[in-house]
Amino acid sequence: EEIKVFHTRSGNRLAEANPPNSTTSKCKVKELFRGENTQKTGTVIGFDLDCDGIVDSELRTPYDQRQPIQYVVDRNDDGRPDVIVFDMERKGKWKFSFWDNDYDGQWDLVGFHDDGSLKASRYESYDKVNSELARKK
Repeated sequence: EEIKVFHTRSGNRLAEANPPNSTTSKCKVKELFRGENTQKTGTVIGFDLDCDGIVDSELRTPYDQRQPIQYVVDRNDDGRPDVIVFDMERKGKWKFSFWDNDYDGQWDLVGFHDDGSLKASRYESYDKVNSELARKK
């Protein structure tokens, strides 16, 4: 339900870039699929965000309780995720996200969801975060 509300809000909600096919006020987020994933390791809910009849985002919930829930978005309809948001503790609180803003298949930003909402509170360079994590090892 939070995902549907998130998509109906106005304003830039996708990091520093608007999606190529922005949702308009006439377009309502529509659930296109609900069921088990192809690997039979969890459930998937597929949403059409821009009324083109194609799944643009998925809520992925693994059966393995140790795995995070993921919200995955394909903002430019190329079949590859451009945003992945993680609920690490599976408690309905989003923790962090990865963003590919130039659609080259490489993560550009890490979003931090300090208040647990789907909208990131702040962003940092993926390379910077990755370097900091490597130094801590």
